[in-house]
Order: sequence, then structure tokens, then C-alpha cells
Amino acid sequence: MECPECGTEMVAFEVPPSARDAAPGDAAAICPACLTLVEADSADAEPDFSRIVEAFPDGEAGALMAVAVGLLVESMVLNRETIVRLLVEVSDRGEDPWLVLERIAASPTVRPDADVGRARKQLEQLLDS
Repeated sequence: MECPECGTEMVAFEVPPSARDAAPGDAAAICPACLTLVEADSADAEPDFSRIVEAFPDGEAGALMAVAVGLLVESMVLNRETIVRLLVEVSDRGEDPWLVLERIAASPTVRPDADVGRARKQLEQLLDS
């Protein structure tokens, strides 16, 4: 499946039940280049989230992180509470969502419309308050 925004081959995954209220469908796809999140017809058997950045978690934590990142790029302001909830879930699974966001912000191959580094700092401030 190609990204409707930039034409890059997307990573399709099954959305975990705890993120289905926030995702575009039961299966979703994220673009490793622009981080666009869309509904997918089907999920990859083993989604390769490392195509985004190597620090990206795999499995269910990766799917949760992908939904959070997609929502962040779509609109951090409108999706703030859901993004924070998903990042906490990723952290509860033993992964470091802040490191993932940092690596995305520093990656020369990821070119989202949103400033991920700035959004990361704002989200951390929300959790600290």
C-alpha cells in the first residue's frame, strides 16, 4: 500500500483493541517517510516498524506507538489526551516512547508536516505537570 501523501510504501498493522477508538480502522498503515496514518484493508503479518526508525518498538507496542505518532502528526492539539494515553501504554510495555520521538525528530529520512521534536517537549511538559 502506497502513502496517499508521498507515495512511499507504508507499514500496515493490526490496531490493538486499546487504540481502536483513536485509529482510522481495525487495520491501519503508517508512512515511514511522512508519518501519515490511514486505514488499511489488511495488516502485514509482521509489520516492520523499524522502517520508520530503528528505535521504533515492534509488536503491539509498535502498533500503539504508530497510532500515537500518526495522531501527533495529524494534530497534537486535537489529539493530545489520546496521544499521551497511548505513549503511557507504550511505556507500560517496557518501551521508551520519548526516545522514539527523539529519533524520529533527528531522522533525515522522516519528513512529517509536524515538528515532532517540539511536540515531544510539549507532551513531556504535560506529563510533568
